[in-house]
Amino acid sequence: MRSMYLSAVLCCVIAASCYAEDPVIGIFKLDAKRFSSTDPKVVYVAGTIIASQDGPDRIKMFYERVRPDGSKITLHYEYSPSCVDCPVSGGELGLTVSRRKLAERTFQTVWKLNGKIIAVSRNVYSRDLQTLTNTAQNTAANGAVYKTVTVWERQTEAPKNVH
Repeated sequence: MRSMYLSAVLCCVIAASCYAEDPVIGIFKLDAKRFSSTDPKVVYVAGTIIASQDGPDRIKMFYERVRPDGSKITLHYEYSPSCVDCPVSGGELGLTVSRRKLAERTFQTVWKLNGKIIAVSRNVYSRDLQTLTNTAQNTAANGAVYKTVTVWERQTEAPKNVH
């Protein structure tokens, strides 16, 4: 269960930056045909990311994944550049997230559970900001390391003020 949950968490994407608008702002849908994971417990048939600007340096995230049996994993959190280990609701107690910008369209997300790093993901936006590819690596409770790749397609207009 923990491994499946962590892999789902890894794919959650958001990256706040100093820009007026961030490339994550909008609605993205999971392209289930381009989903892959080395963790056999992680299989998703649908997913949605909704990110909205909440002030100049604050982004609100809603993230949902749907398993083949119809059950869902839903997470909510708010992020700002000054927030390290931002609390996540809807997940395990003690789950936090930190984000940083690596390049113009590339961000890194670090997930912690009770202060221990459990996953790191790299989020890369296409040049036209229409596609988001998330590559995540997490370590399960038994020490096994898994890699999950998800591709998300934008459903809303891309932000215009992204540098």
